This record gives sequence, structure tokens and C-alpha cells, in this order.
Amino acid sequence: MYCAPHGTSETKDGETIGVALFYSDTLGDGSWSEYAGNPIIDPSDFSGVSHISSPHAIYADEYGKVLLYAHGNNDTTRWWYCSGDDGATFDYGGVAVDTSMYSGSSETSYARVYNYSIPDRSNSYTMFFMDNQSGNRHIRLATSDDGKNWTVDPNEVVTPQPEHEGNVSGPFFFRYAGSYCLAFHASDGNQWVAEVGENIDKENHLGTFNQATSGEPDNGRCSSPFLIRDESGQPWMYYESDDRLDAAIGVEKLTDSDDAANLSLFDLS
Repeated sequence: MYCAPHGTSETKDGETIGVALFYSDTLGDGSWSEYAGNPIIDPSDFSGVSHISSPHAIYADEYGKVLLYAHGNNDTTRWWYCSGDDGATFDYGGVAVDTSMYSGSSETSYARVYNYSIPDRSNSYTMFFMDNQSGNRHIRLATSDDGKNWTVDPNEVVTPQPEHEGNVSGPFFFRYAGSYCLAFHASDGNQWVAEVGENIDKENHLGTFNQATSGEPDNGRCSSPFLIRDESGQPWMYYESDDRLDAAIGVEKLTDSDDAANLSLFDLS
């Protein structure tokens, strides 16, 4: 598991804040161990960068390597590649997307990348990320042939609806019962879902994906959904729980057999 607090590069309790690695033999019992060499990516490596956060990793078959994407600062999403065989040693690749690549936004962050080729395009990799247009946040699309050089679409994929209270973020791409969907969170504290289509040309809002508990553990906020199957095929959802700047990572087991049977994930099992 790659994760990071959304904090500055100043130390906390004597430890540098950056991208951290945790590891476990199982997904559901909470037995995660912290990698002794954390942080594996340090924002102090970059001049003028206050923080590196929202890491997302994929395995790229064409390179035989893990590629990792994270934002820092909020206007720039960067990429790294694993230069060893330990999943912990990363070299910097460069800027993937930033606000100079399209107009009207002050943020390009919270990106997630998939080994997905949109049928009516020639891309090999698909990215969804959050922008910020005058205080309202949307989900946008970028495409790439190599996972390194990206083109940002001119139009948003998901725009905030009244129930989202002005902002949507943390997109997760998946298939359900043949439909291509994005789950995401909003400023109301809940996770929502929209059908976006195989060619990412729809915006059909379907309603709540997961509702935050009013008390523990969410205390009114659940965000950044991430679905993954274990070796038995059982799907789990990891997500950010509780207050944005004082959050924990939560996990839920998907128990409905119909939901489990109809859920397809992209290169995450």
C-alpha cells in the first residue's frame, strides 16, 4: 500500500512526511506493517514543493515496472518508476500533467491511472484526476500511449451536481454489470457514482456509492474509494475515513454476492 498524508515536508514526531509504503499478506484483517525506509518519496527532493501526496501505483507490463503517480504541489501530478525489485525504490520520471496543459484550473491532483485503452482512441493508459475551476472541483481525463507523456481532454468527465456541494474528487474507474463507472467523493462527505461509458463519453449520475457513518469510523466523511480483489476473488474497498487533514485509511468487505459477481476491476486484482 502506497499512501501519504496531505501535509508539508516539515517533520512530524521526528519523521519526514512523504509517500510511505506499508505491506501485508492479507487485505482484510488490518495486519499492515510499515516499511522501515519510509518515506520512499520525499518532497524535499524538489525545490519549492511543499508536499507529495495521493500516490497511485500500477504495474506496466511493457516496462516490467511499477509506475507511481502523485501530486505535489497541487497544480502538478508527477510520475516515478520503480528502479528495484522491492517495490520501495523509485526514481523520478517527470511531470505527467499540470495546469499548463489545459485552461481554467489551479489544481491538477488526485490522479488515478489505469491500463485501459479507450476503444475509440489509440491510447494505452487512461488517467482520471481532479481540477479546480474557481473553487469548484471536477474530474477530468488524460490519455497516454506510454504512461509518461499525457494529453488532457478539453472537457470534464464529471461535474459537481447540487448534492455534491460544489466539489468531486478521488475518482475510481471500474465496471459493474457491463457499465463503465467512476466512483468518487464529494464535499457532502459521501461517495457517489456516475456511469461514464466505455468511451468515457457519458455523465449519468447514479446516486450514492457509499454513505459515511455519522459516528465512528467515518465521523461524517468517507472519500477516495479504491476497490481490489484478494486471491480468492473477494472484493474489498479501501478508502479515506474521517477529517481530510486528520484521516485514517478504512477498509470494507463487499458482502453482497450479486454485487461481487457483477464487479469487474481494471488491472487491480
